[in-house]
Amino acid sequence: MHIELIHIGNFQSHRDTVMKFDRGVNAIIGETDVGKSAIIRAIQWVFRNKPDGESNWNTEARKAGETCWVQIDFRNDDDTKFTVIRERGKDTNSYTLIDEAGESETYTGFVRNVPREIEEKLGSPTSFGDKIKADLTISKQGEQPFLISSHTPKEFAAILGKLTGILVLDLAEKAGNKKITRVKTEIDVTRGLLSQAQEELAALPLPEPIREAVNAAEEALDGVRRMETRMAGMQTARDRIMSLRRESSIIDAKVIQIEPLVEEALKALPVEIATRANQLSLAARTYMGNEDRASDAKAGVLDYESKLVTARECLREYIALMDICPYSGGELFDACKDRIQE
Repeated sequence: MHIELIHIGNFQSHRDTVMKFDRGVNAIIGETDVGKSAIIRAIQWVFRNKPDGESNWNTEARKAGETCWVQIDFRNDDDTKFTVIRERGKDTNSYTLIDEAGESETYTGFVRNVPREIEEKLGSPTSFGDKIKADLTISKQGEQPFLISSHTPKEFAAILGKLTGILVLDLAEKAGNKKITRVKTEIDVTRGLLSQAQEELAALPLPEPIREAVNAAEEALDGVRRMETRMAGMQTARDRIMSLRRESSIIDAKVIQIEPLVEEALKALPVEIATRANQLSLAARTYMGNEDRASDAKAGVLDYESKLVTARECLREYIALMDICPYSGGELFDACKDRIQE
């Protein structure tokens, strides 16, 4: 829809002005104070019935008893036409709608609001909620930036919120918070009812067979818990036994490796003893002439043989101790090592 013609009579500085418009953008050009802004106000008066009162009425025409009126011819996108006339006088305050066939309908008694039939033709202001309306198509000369002059900061924020979609998110958040609060309240109430029901159930006298069955079930449950504890302890002991078995296997392998070495050492001892005895015997015979030195040599041989016997016994004790040792690194194992090293 676009405006084809405007006819202005006795509106502010315009006594009788006719202007034609083309589809698309139209520019009104003229010198200062010749009524350019009054044309915009005339259009706004038809669309929104603003400004109201007698400020639109030409002073001379009002004194002469003439009416103030604005006629706008429109052409729809389907090429049909209609006309809207807004008129005000001493005894007149009306809108008239004329269709393409020339049939007209006049509306009065609307006070400050535009008649619904006219709004349906021209388009009503955009609604932002129940109370906020904004005219997104008409602005006045010298008006502040978009929407600021005609709305409070709260209304302006609500309009921008709806235009950008933020208002939808805000409403969704509020609705979500309300639902969460309601569900939490329902949960608290349900918990209270459940607790109350449990208390009432506990206070009810149970028949003896049921009470005995409950007690038996509780004892059985306690037995199960004790059995679980014992099973957990047995599992720990089993894990420890398996660990000791693994350590014992390692010790057995080490003992198997050591036994041949010990046996070879034991077999070699008599040969070493005989060799050393022969050496000492030869030395004794060499120094036979000196009885004191021979006696000392003999005592040394006896002492050496005694030590060798002690060493043989220590090695045998070591083998015996290794057989009964459950794992290496203990005091008993260390004592064996010390004896062998000695």
